[in-house]
Amino acid sequence: MILLVGLALIGGIIVLANLYQAQQFTNRIALNGLYIVVSAMTIMMGGLVFIMATSNNSTLTTPDEASTLANIPFSTGLALFIISLILGIFSVALTLSRPLRVWVQNFIVQSDGLEKRKHPDSVVHTLAIILMLFASVFTIGNFIIAGGIEGLAEEIGDINAIDLWSNFTLYVVLALLGVGIFIRRDLTRTFKRLGFRLPENNRYRQWFINGLKHLIIGAFVGFGMFWVQVGLSIIWQLFASPETVAAQSAASQALFAALSGSLWLGFLVAFTAGVGEELLFRGALQPIFGNIIVSIFFVMLHSQYILTPASLIILIVSLVFGFLRSHYTTPAAMMAHFVYNFTPFVIFALLSQYGISL
Repeated sequence: MILLVGLALIGGIIVLANLYQAQQFTNRIALNGLYIVVSAMTIMMGGLVFIMATSNNSTLTTPDEASTLANIPFSTGLALFIISLILGIFSVALTLSRPLRVWVQNFIVQSDGLEKRKHPDSVVHTLAIILMLFASVFTIGNFIIAGGIEGLAEEIGDINAIDLWSNFTLYVVLALLGVGIFIRRDLTRTFKRLGFRLPENNRYRQWFINGLKHLIIGAFVGFGMFWVQVGLSIIWQLFASPETVAAQSAASQALFAALSGSLWLGFLVAFTAGVGEELLFRGALQPIFGNIIVSIFFVMLHSQYILTPASLIILIVSLVFGFLRSHYTTPAAMMAHFVYNFTPFVIFALLSQYGISL
């Protein structure tokens, strides 16, 4: 229910931004007000964590009350609140100051997503920046409230198909609304904008061959990146104590343990993440903000890797997926992501048949 309400609110704001960009909605004051609401939500998330941290450290809190709260260090809560306050104020300033918007977009926006030209003051791009800042603070805040990696591992252990499809729906809807489907773009232009290549001049055979080639390339890259991250993980383990490795990889191990008993669930997590995340990150966002910024944002939203060396590994993997998007197609990046995620489940299933456990 919370997900649906949040999606309806954010989706509605995205639709209004696209309507304004298409000059079908002209009330800029109302639009700015909604942008400020999102900015306030960024500050409120940091404030919530700070309040919880203060409650943990308050002498007025009874032991029973404290046990029901996340064990959040005061310094952690204060740090996140300061960061959220800075980002929230920046988001408000971005909303109200055209010179700041133009400067920021000239600095980080690469194109309008298809024609390779910049829009000097796009309300859609402004909203995308504000939402990325909010999503980053929201993810980190939830990570802290959950109790860090150990607490997140407990939550991940309860993951199910409904959770996976919910996240998939969220990413797909945000991607489609963000590029202005049926508002600024028809269905054909929407697919092109998201990085799909459509048949031209009824050359379906050539289109099929090229599409298959891109999927094969993506599959090989995804399989290769899996073994690259295995190698990088081994190097990390050589320089860290077993206790540190176990603590920092607890969330990822919990996710794999929760899904390894079912190859179908493994396939589902690989498919929903591979298609949904790539459609949003590589399809919708990368043409606007570039591979580096989107990859950093990609890492920020994968809370199970926050504050661990694995975040650097995921950054490298994300940059490779972005390369596939830029030089081939979004489906190539989707296939790479899917194979990268699904490979460990297949290996686990094969080894289990021979009585080998990992």
